Amino acid sequence: MIGPDKSYCETHNAYLDAIDELSIVRLLNLDLDVYDAAIL
Repeated sequence: MIGPDKSYCETHNAYLDAIDELSIVRLLNLDLDVYDAAIL
């Protein structure tokens, strides 16, 4: 997880996965159109 709590561990959490993906998009300076198939 990219978030601040490095001790957090879970096998799968869709909400936090989405937050991590959006953080990665931001860090790579990409536009949200990389998710052109997503419904926002």
